[in-house]
Amino acid sequence: MADRHKPGGRQKIKIKEQIVQPSHIVTVRGMMLRFTAFALITVFTFALWGCGNNNNNENEQNQPSMPTLYDQLGGQDGIQQISETFLGNVAADDRINNFIAKADKTKLTSDLTDFLCEQTDGPQVYTGPDPEAASQGLGITDANWDAAVEDLKAALATLKVPASSQEELLDVIEPIKTDVVGH
Repeated sequence: MADRHKPGGRQKIKIKEQIVQPSHIVTVRGMMLRFTAFALITVFTFALWGCGNNNNNENEQNQPSMPTLYDQLGGQDGIQQISETFLGNVAADDRINNFIAKADKTKLTSDLTDFLCEQTDGPQVYTGPDPEAASQGLGITDANWDAAVEDLKAALATLKVPASSQEELLDVIEPIKTDVVGH
């Protein structure tokens, strides 16, 4: 344990081994489902992840606290509506709907909702893969990314999410593009 904290020392990291079962063999259908789940999670995750985390201890006592993005989006119920509307938009979008065509929509909505809630300081816990890992091998293109962002914008507008919250969410999402496009 002492070696972990020495300068130049190495910390031992345990990596969980994963056995690939025949049911986990990648198929085009499986890749499309994973891409869709990943696109949705990625868009919402990173968009919401950094929001509401600006803690300035000097100003916290002098100013009323700002609601978290989770609260601004309506908590779990509001985020579930965003997830459902977004997935509905993706399902109707011929540019990217093939990625979720055969997905379990209930599970996808639930996972996306948990992910967004957690990333916006809600109490939910998301246990799925991180966006970069989930996008590996899916061949997500710039056009796929742009289509998903357009579908998200349309969902937020449909649900009348305030412009400031929309902008905050979209600003947080943009940097994740480099982690998911082209892998």
